[in-house]
Amino acid sequence: MLALTFDDGPDTRWTAAVLDALAACRARATFFVLGERVRAHPELVARAVAEGHAVGVHGDAHLRHPDAGRAAVAADLAAALAALAAAGVAPGRWRVPWGALAPFTAELAALHGLALTGWTADTHDWRGDRADAMLAAVEPGLAPGAVVLCHDGIGSGARRRDCAETVALVGPLVAAARARGLEPVALDAAWRAPVPRGNPAWPDPQGSPESPGAPAGSPEAPGARAVRGAPAGSPEVPGATASAPAGSPEVPGARPGRGTPARPDVPSRVSADALG
Repeated sequence: MLALTFDDGPDTRWTAAVLDALAACRARATFFVLGERVRAHPELVARAVAEGHAVGVHGDAHLRHPDAGRAAVAADLAAALAALAAAGVAPGRWRVPWGALAPFTAELAALHGLALTGWTADTHDWRGDRADAMLAAVEPGLAPGAVVLCHDGIGSGARRRDCAETVALVGPLVAAARARGLEPVALDAAWRAPVPRGNPAWPDPQGSPESPGAPAGSPEAPGARAVRGAPAGSPEVPGATASAPAGSPEVPGARPGRGTPARPDVPSRVSADALG
């Protein structure tokens, strides 16, 4: 199996288009959403869940953890989870913006019963590449247990104006996966493969870069679950999560005013392509 994942939505135009493309090829995916956009478009979250996709949390305002600090990230996560709860979803997975982990990220994840979730293959769709070029670049990474990173929303610092090429990529990407015997599924109870907890381009100082899939026999696994009354119990987050290396350079795509430059200002010593 293989997981297609989409960050930075929901977007009223492009998330809907991605959902249409997934429905056309009968594939399942996982959406890591921003709370501020969930509040604007809760109906898209409801649609994703109704169509069999998983919904995870990305954040509320796309903070980079090492720069923002624990208090700001804790408040940001709480706001995002509240937005999702209002939309009827209690997520089990958290993909932090840019996969940039801080020393406190794992603690916050465990506090809320969230499994940190990175990726193994990156489309780099934020650059505005054509769908055929993205497919050619990502195909070598289509292997059992692969987690593919895409975006259904436009983030600050992106080099594209829309997500049309990401939408165009969905069908061919699903076909390429199936040609390799890999069925695109949601990151939910059926997922057992290990998943990086952050950006795989960064080393993990604690030496444990991956978290396992859902524990065998666990009553609930990471993914989206509908909220019915009080939130259901959440799975424990396996292992500790390391921070991004001390002194890591600024990460591309940060929102202006949050202490991190946009992608064009990335220091030359780090390739933007390596950062996802």
